[in-house]
Amino acid sequence: SLNMAPAVRSLATPMDKTQRRFNSLQPKKMKYRKKHKGRIPIPIGGSTKGTFVEFGEYGLRIKDGARLTARQIQAAHTTIRRKIKTVKGSQIWTRVFPDIPVTSKGGESRMGKGKGSVDYYATRVGMNRIIFEVGGGGIRREHAKEALRLASAKLPVATEFVVKAEQVKPPKTPRAIPGATPVKAAASSPVVTPSVVADPVKVAEAATA
Repeated sequence: SLNMAPAVRSLATPMDKTQRRFNSLQPKKMKYRKKHKGRIPIPIGGSTKGTFVEFGEYGLRIKDGARLTARQIQAAHTTIRRKIKTVKGSQIWTRVFPDIPVTSKGGESRMGKGKGSVDYYATRVGMNRIIFEVGGGGIRREHAKEALRLASAKLPVATEFVVKAEQVKPPKTPRAIPGATPVKAAASSPVVTPSVVADPVKVAEAATA
């Protein structure tokens, strides 16, 4: 008979279910452990970056700026995944990521004595930004719209359904470099048409004929 070694049981402590579920939506490495609260960005320069569907066929766009937490993003992502998992080949793209640590202090604590400990992670999203995209597998419009509608109920901001085939992108303009001298287009030279000089002998022969 073969001498089999006894199975070694792992002594590693299992990770908590809640921690395992939301562990993926937080940065793995940060330069500073805590950050300032900051404000929601307001697009006043005319930039349209992140406001159009780029990867999938349908998208979920927020109408107002908001601060979304990791739990809200994960809950909306889970809702979409459960709804479209019946469509083989369908995919989900998450366009935002919670990379800002939010701190909190205990209740009835006095002011001062440093900043509180990190409670959760969030992200600041400007208005008209695409949060989720779905596509692939020949997913129908009604199916994608229903999945994104259920996901919007998990978010604390008004949203709208966007179709990639119906969106109109503005034309791209060349970016101006600060301090650079604008180059003028070279003026086109006028087209000179060669003039035909008539032979006087042939003209006289034609007149007498």
